[in-house]
Amino acid sequence: MAAAAPILSACSKSMEKDLALESYLKAKEYYAKGDLDLAGPVLRHACRKNPDMYQAHFLLGKTLFFLENYEEAERILLELVDRHPAYHEAEIWLVRTHLQRKSYERAEDRLKRLLSYDSGDPRLHYLMAQIYLLKDDLKNAIDFLQRAAVFNEEMAKIHLELGRIYFQFGLDGKALSELEHSLFLLPEENTLRQPVLHLISKISSIDAEP
Repeated sequence: MAAAAPILSACSKSMEKDLALESYLKAKEYYAKGDLDLAGPVLRHACRKNPDMYQAHFLLGKTLFFLENYEEAERILLELVDRHPAYHEAEIWLVRTHLQRKSYERAEDRLKRLLSYDSGDPRLHYLMAQIYLLKDDLKNAIDFLQRAAVFNEEMAKIHLELGRIYFQFGLDGKALSELEHSLFLLPEENTLRQPVLHLISKISSIDAEP
């Protein structure tokens, strides 16, 4: 009988994890639909059933953020990044939460550390620009916004290339979606806008043919 105890315990833990995953997937559906009030309790249930499911904790933190419960969102995200220091997305949302709670120094310190590890994420430059704007430091704010804009141009190039590939394989709908995304990212004076507009016009004229 004693030998069966570890087996029963393992089965129980496995069932708990299955229930947590089921709750998490249901909460994701609610979240995607914007039903945050429904997503929150289901995510709490998932976190209780499987405390190690970091995805559920992260989504709960984001849900609480959008529900403007910044204090609890901050607590959950802090615990999450303490347990998973490499969780980059959680760190970014924690910075956003610090800003909402007016913890500007904490946000700035965290951003400086993140930028020292990864200067290639435009979101970090944008958030740092927000901090400098709050300090009325326009010079540094503009500098960081310009850095973020450079990355937008790189992303625009990626969407342009995807648009070209989709067009090449006859996937006009996907091609137009990528090209419109590219156009959205490019400033009015950017020279890349012309080839994007040309390709959009070309695809649209083909689709309009009888």
